[in-house]
Amino acid sequence: MEEFQVKILTDVTVEPVTLDEVKAFCRIDADFYDDDNTLNMLIVSERERLEKVLNLSFSPKELQVRTYTNEITLPYGPVTTITSIKDSDGGYITDYDSYGLDFPTLVFNPVSNLNFFYPLGGGAPIVDGVNTTTLKDIVYLCGYVDLPKALKNALLTQIDYAYKNIGNPNMESISPIAFKLSYQYSRNPIIQ
Repeated sequence: MEEFQVKILTDVTVEPVTLDEVKAFCRIDADFYDDDNTLNMLIVSERERLEKVLNLSFSPKELQVRTYTNEITLPYGPVTTITSIKDSDGGYITDYDSYGLDFPTLVFNPVSNLNFFYPLGGGAPIVDGVNTTTLKDIVYLCGYVDLPKALKNALLTQIDYAYKNIGNPNMESISPIAFKLSYQYSRNPIIQ
């Protein structure tokens, strides 16, 4: 089990869908401006919701992952560039292997695989009261430059669903249709 913290260093600067696209998809008259603030809010919040559920980044952003594990699959792919990997003292870590392209798994200290010590996901090995793994700060760029059409359609469907169900306490957090359109891209084992 991977344990890590994710921090957004540079968030999305341009949303993958525009207000005009949302209005057209939701069949809202282009001259109707009363709900523009709500729709703009939904563009951001529903993108973030789908990104979290799918473990993807719909647009380019810079993330920092902080972990003590010696093996991690970087979240919120596709990963375009690993900018830096530093330890808790600020020194650069170069002793790692990378597997995979768009969603790489980083294995630190590949010669001394610590999974031997805790194969069932227990804590990191302790030697003389000291944790033998180190804190790693991984900074990387990720996200789609051109969002695949199926994901764009899923996002528009999710925004439409949220807009039409504002105030409905019984609505699902993810539209079943948006889920079906996007599950093939998911990086999470989702059961729905």
